[in-house]
Amino acid sequence: MHDRHDHAGRSQNGPLRRRPWGDREPDLPGQAPNAGNTRRNRGRLLGLPRCRRLQLAAQARVELRWAGVRHGVDELDRRQLRSRRLDVRNHRVATSLRYPVVLLDVGGTLIGPRGSFGEVYAQVFSEFGVRCDSERFNTAVYATWDEMNRSIPTGTDRYAHFDDGEHGYWRRFAQRAVELATGELIGDRLAAAGLKRLQQRFGSVDAWHVFEDTLPALETLRRRGVRLAVVSNWDSRLPDVLKTLSLDGWFDTVVVSHFEGVEKPNAAIFHRALERMGAVSADVLHVGDSPELDGAGAAAAGVDWIWVDRHNSANDKAIPDLSRLPAIVEHGL
Repeated sequence: MHDRHDHAGRSQNGPLRRRPWGDREPDLPGQAPNAGNTRRNRGRLLGLPRCRRLQLAAQARVELRWAGVRHGVDELDRRQLRSRRLDVRNHRVATSLRYPVVLLDVGGTLIGPRGSFGEVYAQVFSEFGVRCDSERFNTAVYATWDEMNRSIPTGTDRYAHFDDGEHGYWRRFAQRAVELATGELIGDRLAAAGLKRLQQRFGSVDAWHVFEDTLPALETLRRRGVRLAVVSNWDSRLPDVLKTLSLDGWFDTVVVSHFEGVEKPNAAIFHRALERMGAVSADVLHVGDSPELDGAGAAAAGVDWIWVDRHNSANDKAIPDLSRLPAIVEHGL
């Protein structure tokens, strides 16, 4: 038969059985104790001898120290405690979100070129005596991109497709863009010199524009406990680009196609992102600007996705920017 206790904790079927903290719950870690709930008053209310009260107090200090809180904590301890509380709060918030993990494309989603690609190409090659207006160069750059895409099997690493790797891909790209823009062929030497300058330009903070809605969206998502990762078709320079733009600190992991040997829409690059985030596909949302790459790849991996179309605000199948993303992450599509 279970012992029955009255409100004072006395057993009606046996000797007095006292709980260490009386009938009141102990203070939560970091919570200021009230006058009627301190360790000293607990002991007095229980009528325990002083030696027993000291024993309980020592036990309490051990328990509180284990929880990360102790009397006389220094400023570092306070910062650690605040961080711990924030982590716990974010975890509780994240568990109520429809998508606690969000994967993000970079180009066209988080950042874009400052000006046009054609402007950069026109400025760089003018240094080597190649004259062409920026609009023609811009058209040539996009046409070259389409040609190169058609020449490489979908979902494979475009840079590994050539014997000379990443450098060889971009040298051929620059040569073809100049040819389409000017009608003239340039040699490998001039193409290599132009490529070096192009990479310097596109590696600088002046070459890229962080969309004005990007940082507010990332900040809101992180504040709500959402875990973020990048999944991008990019070359080896992406980590440096993100660092240059002060975006690298927002993400738990950055999955770059060139390092992985696969590109979107190959589902493998999404699976690797999920593995590194310790997430299952049902809890993940991917955000990107390409239905062919982001949409098809996410679908192949069993991940929901949202289309960001910054060029057509009337597109009712997409969102025009990231301002609505936190609400979608919280409530679902």
